Parts: sequence; C-alpha cells; structure tokens
Amino acid sequence: MNGKKQFKCLANCCTLRSSDGWKVYGEVGRNADDVAEPSMWSAMGSNGVTVCHRCNKDCGSVYELGVHTHKSCPQRKIKCKRCKKLVIANTMHEHNRVCFTQCKFCDEKIYDVTTSVGVTVKHYCKKKPLSKCNFCSGVITLSNIGEHAKCSAVTDVNDQTYSKTKSRPRDRESYTSDGFEIVN
Repeated sequence: MNGKKQFKCLANCCTLRSSDGWKVYGEVGRNADDVAEPSMWSAMGSNGVTVCHRCNKDCGSVYELGVHTHKSCPQRKIKCKRCKKLVIANTMHEHNRVCFTQCKFCDEKIYDVTTSVGVTVKHYCKKKPLSKCNFCSGVITLSNIGEHAKCSAVTDVNDQTYSKTKSRPRDRESYTSDGFEIVN
C-alpha cells in the first residue's frame, strides 16, 4: 500500500481503496469483522495457535481464536464512533467520558451519556433550525417557536385581523366559522 490510496487486487482485475485491504484475502463476500477463512480454520480444530496473544485466553480452537480476536477480546482495538480514533475495547467506557462531539448549532459539548438503567441520553438542540417561517421568513427553532406562533395569528375575519402579511380576505366562503383561511 505504501501510502497509496488505491491498489490492485492480487488477481489484478479490480482496484481497491487502502481501507478495503481486508477484501484481498479470505472468503468472497465476508465483512470486515468476519474471520478470513472460517472453513479452513474450523477444519484445523485445535491444531495450531489457540491462545490469544493479547489477553492470553485459551480459545480451544483456531476458529474460536479468530472470532475472539475480531469480536470479543478485551484488548482488541475498536474505532470510536465519535472521534474515529482506535481505542482498546476494555478502555472504551473511560474514553467515552472524555470523548465528545460539539453541536454545530449551540456549541454544546455532547458526551455519550448512559443512565443507570442503560438508556442513552440524546442531545435535543434548542437552536437547531426546524423550518422557515412563512410569514416573517425567520428561522424557527425550539427556543423561538412561540414567537413564530404570533407571526401567523389570524383571530377573526370580522375583526379583519390577519397575519403580518396583511392579506385581505377573498370572500367569506374562503374562511371557516372560526376565522381561519381554507387553503386548497
């Protein structure tokens, strides 16, 4: 790979990205976290290395060692979903306490907070744009949604109080008995 972003496969028939290097070996159609040769490793049984070189666990068979190193070894490196750094699996809990993303609307630091009952707390930004006001063309957010409720206030056709657009009624049939305009 030598710093290249792409390289040819072993058969020289297709080009792969350097992040897809796992595709050049193992069974066709496997995922990145699958073992490379499950049928061969299963056939080997306990004839080969069966002890994890990271945590010294004896897995019993070559196949189980492959599964262990990819999916359950506490010393394996996994990518943090937020910062994309490689972190040792058994330190991910501590990493989550200091790793955060920042909300692009309110600049609040967002941590992966999980309560004692296992519920993840989500960040609901009060400054995130929800929509554009049809009357004043301002941005509607959770923090100012009450202000925009006043923008479109139509009280009564008889009082001739309309929205800030000062539109005039077309005819009485265009409005409900409550004074709201019927839109087709």
